Amino acid sequence: MEHLNNRAVPVFRCDTAEFPMELQLSATLGEDGWTGVLDNGHRSLDLAHVRSVYFRRPEEFRLPDER
Repeated sequence: MEHLNNRAVPVFRCDTAEFPMELQLSATLGEDGWTGVLDNGHRSLDLAHVRSVYFRRPEEFRLPDER
């Protein structure tokens, strides 16, 4: 993170385990790639601007309790 920040590279960090409770995804896949937004309640990411992904230590996502 420090190296990316020093180089003014925009970073969006999120925990995939927060999906769908705290991490929201609204996206479609078209002929030109992904369009949409990933939002964690603090920041949002336009998927069209994603250039790379670093996927580390994935955890299981949590679903809401059935009531």
